[in-house]
Amino acid sequence: MRNLFCLLLLPIQLIAFDLKEAIKSAETGDFIVYQYKNSLVLLRIREQKAPKLVVEEVSAPQTAVTANWQEWLTKQAPGHTSWTISQINIDSGRVESIFSVDDRGYLNANPAFQFLPTLLKLTPEPIEPHNRKYIGAEPLAGEKDMRHLWLPKIIFEGKQLNVPVNAYKVKWPDDESELSNKPIDVYYVQSGALTYLPYWIEVAGALGKAKISALDSGKKLSSPIGMHSYEQEDESFHNTEHPLSLGNPTHTL
Repeated sequence: MRNLFCLLLLPIQLIAFDLKEAIKSAETGDFIVYQYKNSLVLLRIREQKAPKLVVEEVSAPQTAVTANWQEWLTKQAPGHTSWTISQINIDSGRVESIFSVDDRGYLNANPAFQFLPTLLKLTPEPIEPHNRKYIGAEPLAGEKDMRHLWLPKIIFEGKQLNVPVNAYKVKWPDDESELSNKPIDVYYVQSGALTYLPYWIEVAGALGKAKISALDSGKKLSSPIGMHSYEQEDESFHNTEHPLSLGNPTHTL
C-alpha cells in the first residue's frame, strides 16, 4: 500500500516548489526547531503580511532541548546563545533589519541562521524518483526493487506524523559561505504540519553530508518579547539616516 501511495505522489513531486507563495500561509506563532550537530535554532513566525515576514530566531546548545518549547521560551530561553528578530522581504529574500533581543539594538551583520532568506531566492526543483533515497541495499541486476522510499521524521506538536513528504533540490549560490555552490536536498510536507518550512535539510559537502533535522514544530507558540516594545525600537531604527549594512553572509549550517 505504501509503494502505491508513493507512486501516486510522483506527479506532484515533479512540480517545482514555490516557497514565496507557500510562505504566505505562515501564521503568527508557527514555529520549528532545527538541530545541527550540537546546536539548535528555534524559528518562530512573529508576523506575515506579504511581502513582509518577521521571524524570531533563538539559538542554543543541544542541551537546551525540551519537551515544552512554550515553557522554555516563556522563561527567556535558558541557555540561549543568541535571540534575534529579523524582518525579511519575501519577494526579494533580503533581510531588511535584524534586532538583537539581548542587546536591545540592531545588528550590522546577518544572524547566524540564514537558510530561509537565501532559500526564498532559489527555486527548489523536485528530485527525480530514481535519485531519491531508499531504505536498504540496492537490488542486484535483474531483481525487482522492493525498497521503500526514505522519509524524514515529521514531528508536529511533539508527535510524529505519517504525512506525505516531497523532496526537492537546490544549489546554494556562491556567497563565500560554507554552503557556497553546494547541492542541497530539502524535504517539505504536503499537509498536516508546516508546509512552507523544510523538515529535513541535507548538504552534500567535501567531507560527506551534513544533516539538519527538525526536532519539533507547531503552532500558537507565544513569545515573551512584546510586539509593542519591538515596534518602538523598529520605528526608532527606521527613522535614522544610517542604512543597515548586512555585511558578508555567515552560516552555521
